[in-house]
Amino acid sequence: MAYFEDLTNCGDCPHADAFQPDGVTLYYRVIKQLPVTSDSFLPTLVREGMEIDPCIAKSVSIYDSPNGIRNGYSRIPALRNKPGFIATLVLRPEDGMVKQTFNNGHHSWWRSTEFDHTTVTVQQVGQ
Repeated sequence: MAYFEDLTNCGDCPHADAFQPDGVTLYYRVIKQLPVTSDSFLPTLVREGMEIDPCIAKSVSIYDSPNGIRNGYSRIPALRNKPGFIATLVLRPEDGMVKQTFNNGHHSWWRSTEFDHTTVTVQQVGQ
């Protein structure tokens, strides 16, 4: 599979316990602006001094519940009290690999070059 991010210096990446999405399950992601573009699905930049697996650092954060993402959205100081958007996506097997990481609702997604961002729906949250 061809991935959007360069994974060559990330060891065994995606991890062996990652799985292909089923084409049915809904996933959610906070995006900062409309329209949705490919850049809406880039990995979160790792802050200096933050220790994180380099493979996970090359993944896109997505959630399996809109409630979990709304709670997370309200806790991020840069986003609090500002309008934003929640993208809803159904990932197909050819869209990459997914792994449940960090908390129960968070997943890391290694996006393939096959992912079509025009299939994403969006709702506004915040003010």
